[in-house]
Amino acid sequence: MSEYGINLVPTLLGDYVNITYTFTFANGSVITYWTLAEIRDTANGIIAISEEITVPWRVTTVEYSVRYVPTSESVIISKSTTLSEVTALAPAFMKLLSYLFSEYRIYMIAGLAVLAVIFISLTIYFAAIRPKKQARRAKKRRYLDKISKILTSVISMRKVIVVHNDSGLPVFEWDLGGEITVDSSLVSGFLQAVSGMGGEISGGEAGAVRKIDYGQFCVSSAGTDCITTYLFSTGDISVDVETGISNFVDWFEKRFHAIISGTWDGITDEFTQNARQIVDTLSEELFIWTLHPLTVNVSKEKDVAKLDSFSQRIFKFIKDYKEVTISVSLEYFNKSPMEETLSKIFELVDNTFLLRKRLR
Repeated sequence: MSEYGINLVPTLLGDYVNITYTFTFANGSVITYWTLAEIRDTANGIIAISEEITVPWRVTTVEYSVRYVPTSESVIISKSTTLSEVTALAPAFMKLLSYLFSEYRIYMIAGLAVLAVIFISLTIYFAAIRPKKQARRAKKRRYLDKISKILTSVISMRKVIVVHNDSGLPVFEWDLGGEITVDSSLVSGFLQAVSGMGGEISGGEAGAVRKIDYGQFCVSSAGTDCITTYLFSTGDISVDVETGISNFVDWFEKRFHAIISGTWDGITDEFTQNARQIVDTLSEELFIWTLHPLTVNVSKEKDVAKLDSFSQRIFKFIKDYKEVTISVSLEYFNKSPMEETLSKIFELVDNTFLLRKRLR
């Protein structure tokens, strides 16, 4: 203090200087704080030593002024002097971090570790877990949509006719949901004629399912070199049922190739005798099995414990009641969403925990 214009006299010891601090915050508010510092004789000379001060959080500027007013008689002739300086703080955030690390090192390290774990967890969630969950939900929606379209198609089915291509005569027919007033011989000839007019039928590739409108029905067809199968329905059918028609046609031609290849004599005895096998294959491929009771596969009982709880309940219910239709199952589990119950039943059938009724 002796070098800043104070008129020194031999003894300053025991006097005090007044230090005033002004803190300016980021929001513009100001706080003033003052303290006294005693003048002492130290190894570095006669100096005034003040107490340490703590700079409040979010302070952007510190101003301080030092004022000395002599009180000792030996220095009464000295002039009162005021010193001041404005100090701009280093970036507040960095200084705060420095302070926190120096005072609370353990807590700061623990806090940073927690933040690192949270950051890594969020990164893993958004990069891996969330996309997988979204993919599973999308897959489930597609599966439920598939089931819904299949059941809608099954409900709309009315008749199946298998026609010999060369003769145009019906080889086999099956009525679903009650007989419909259709002359099979007349209809088969008409459909064969229309099928030859590619411009009238959607589709076009050989073997692909093609469709036409016939009165109140939508007629879907698939054929091979020897036969064509026509499915009459009151509405459009799903892609899975279309695939079933193609599969059935291929099976039918291989099964009865010796009879229908070449010139067929028009006798249907062989097809009538094997009607149950034909109907059973149609039931499988066109999902008509969904209208018949389901039973449990006893050979899979040892694996039931691996299923989710809802699937286990469905399995037990059908096992207890021996044979149960899908509609009865839906009624029994009516407190669960219908889509969820249907999904589980189809999964159990696909994985052979449940067996459809065989008609052979």
